[in-house]
Amino acid sequence: MDYIGVLRLSQRPVLSPSDADWLTQTFPCVQSRPAVQAMHFSAEHYKFLTENFNRYGDRFTFRIPRLPQRLILGNPEDIKVVSALKGDDLFSGDAGIMANLGERSVMFLDGAPHRRARALVAPPINGKTLDSYAETMLEITHDVIDSWQPGTQVCVQSALTTITLRIIGRCVLGFDDHSEALERVDTWLTSLSNKRLQMVGFMVGFNNMRRFLERKTFARLAGDHSVMPYPGMSSTAMKADIVRGLQADIEQCRQSGDQSRTDVLSLLAHTRDDNGNLMDVQDIIDQLILFFSAGHETTAKSSAWALNDILQRPDLMHAIQSEIHQQFDGVIDDPRQCMAMPLLNSVIKESMRLSPVTTMLQREITRPVQLYDLELPTGTTIAPCNFIAQRHPDYWLEPLTFMPERFIDFKPANEVYCPFGLGGRKCLGVSMAYLEMPIILTALLSRVEFDPLPLQYTAPEFGGITLAPEGGVTVNVRKIRPRIEHRVAAAV
Repeated sequence: MDYIGVLRLSQRPVLSPSDADWLTQTFPCVQSRPAVQAMHFSAEHYKFLTENFNRYGDRFTFRIPRLPQRLILGNPEDIKVVSALKGDDLFSGDAGIMANLGERSVMFLDGAPHRRARALVAPPINGKTLDSYAETMLEITHDVIDSWQPGTQVCVQSALTTITLRIIGRCVLGFDDHSEALERVDTWLTSLSNKRLQMVGFMVGFNNMRRFLERKTFARLAGDHSVMPYPGMSSTAMKADIVRGLQADIEQCRQSGDQSRTDVLSLLAHTRDDNGNLMDVQDIIDQLILFFSAGHETTAKSSAWALNDILQRPDLMHAIQSEIHQQFDGVIDDPRQCMAMPLLNSVIKESMRLSPVTTMLQREITRPVQLYDLELPTGTTIAPCNFIAQRHPDYWLEPLTFMPERFIDFKPANEVYCPFGLGGRKCLGVSMAYLEMPIILTALLSRVEFDPLPLQYTAPEFGGITLAPEGGVTVNVRKIRPRIEHRVAAAV
């Protein structure tokens, strides 16, 4: 089965040569070779965007090899226009992502197929089902803390990745924390961060690389065990093993008829569309792979940025610890109450404002789009940039200053603050992230006494498809306190 690269290419909008010339003449362009732009974009990402915003303003174009010229839109008014577009107005099949997360996942679908997929997969990660995961999130975080020793060093990014991966493993896939299946997932996700593989992706084009890896994965599933080496060979072998395991798990769920499980895999295995048909197994697998790759990675890295900001400010850390004590008074009756602490949650939001793990989306418009002062032609590749919008001096007071108090009793407009995207393409896991991050940070800050970090700029680095604090942030563990008493609420 080889559907890669064929699903929607006939629908792809094409920018005419005259419109391409107009784009170049109308907007300032980053003045360096595409290969140099790619290097700066990857190695100095925040700096690349900041310097070009300062030089050209909130609209400029740049180009990476093998990808179309992209128009950065960092003005919230432009982002508002884009967020209001309907699904059929945007093409996302060439989203500029190298990781082979599944061509049928909501990340790469467009139009009616995208809307149908979102409608089917959204319920298991929202509402009451999501609420039931809160206890698991807290328990897993405590288990990881229990494995630490006072007087040792901990890599914040690595620790948070372990926590979020186990949460995804249990809540999304139904895996045990130390199962071989979860270890395979962890190893495969790590392989996507391979610097050599990413360099090959830059040279041949991320979209080409993604489809190549997916073709090779399906070839292995079909029995091709060629020994001829190619970039990403071990990665495709690992993903093929993961897909086989998920296929077996889904079939087992359906054959057993057991609908008592609450993990997302089991729920999707029994989900039916409007016609009463069960979801296609490959569709389920692609959504699950997107959930456990993008889902756990974004939450771990956003939490790492927030903890990095907290540990650099001892007064802030003590204030949050005091808030935790006042909120729970030594007993956690309901982990969802972690979302009710104004200071902690404001810190999370401010950290995502200044250090978002994703800075833009790439879309191609399928019809002319009217901005407030000009019309973009069909086929233009636009990149609404939340990084610039969230630091825009016309919309934020002291935009480069870390001020979490700005979010207390204040909700900015969606187009001004959009770390999880906007409109019909907003991240499906946003509710899970806003539940998971305060629970994890509450457990860490209530139990672990860390040595403060020096107040300094922390550069981002790509790992997988998102941005993490450079080096992962290593911190000394001074003391570990017992768990806050946790009373599991009785079932009603």
